[in-house]
Amino acid sequence: LNLEKSAQYVEDFSTQFKKVCDEFGATCEVETEKGYLGFRPYPGSSTEHFIRNTYLAAGIKEPLIAGHFGGSNANVLFPQRGTVAVLGTGVQRLHSTSEYLDVPDYLRSIELLITMVNLSSQYQGIDPQEVSP
Repeated sequence: LNLEKSAQYVEDFSTQFKKVCDEFGATCEVETEKGYLGFRPYPGSSTEHFIRNTYLAAGIKEPLIAGHFGGSNANVLFPQRGTVAVLGTGVQRLHSTSEYLDVPDYLRSIELLITMVNLSSQYQGIDPQEVSP
């Protein structure tokens, strides 16, 4: 979790929101609240090992394992002590009116998910404590 980066996003959003209000002669107040903490599997943890082995077994290049600063669907589950990772499917223009996913990327994501399910029986002991908040 990069608190500085998160704070900058909040500041940028607040500035833009106030600018729009001023443009239309409105007044506004911006209050923010950190709802969900970001997380990332600890380097070398069994969670990271599982992710890397799944990609290798599926014949996909080395995965990008990165932290996320909160707000994804997975962040809702993480505080409940679950080990959760977001699978990037190759979607383009995420969360826009022109968001899309190429069919070959979609099919590859399905193959990866099937591989994860098949390999998951080997990783029943993943400890939720191995994921950094």
